[in-house]
Amino acid sequence: MAGGKQAGGGFDMRGMIAALVKKGIGDLDKKIEPVVERVVERILRAALGAGKEAPEAGGRRRRRKRSFSAATRAKMAASQKARWDKARAAAARKAAKAAK
Repeated sequence: MAGGKQAGGGFDMRGMIAALVKKGIGDLDKKIEPVVERVVERILRAALGAGKEAPEAGGRRRRRKRSFSAATRAKMAASQKARWDKARAAAARKAAKAAK
């Protein structure tokens, strides 16, 4: 991806500009105008709420911060540690097998 559209629907201006600079400033005017037009169009369309350009983005942001009790935290940490230990043991076994 040489810049432009970014995963997540955001507009990656930095990548776009980087790509333009790489191409040479000569044709920057030709390149940047449609980009600006497209961005403006998207903003307008989002403001008017037309089409799928304006998905409901609020749902992702307003997630309640989960708060866990100390006991629950300890339990989660223990289970996570167990998973890591298991993985480490498996890796060690694999390494030993490979070393033979």
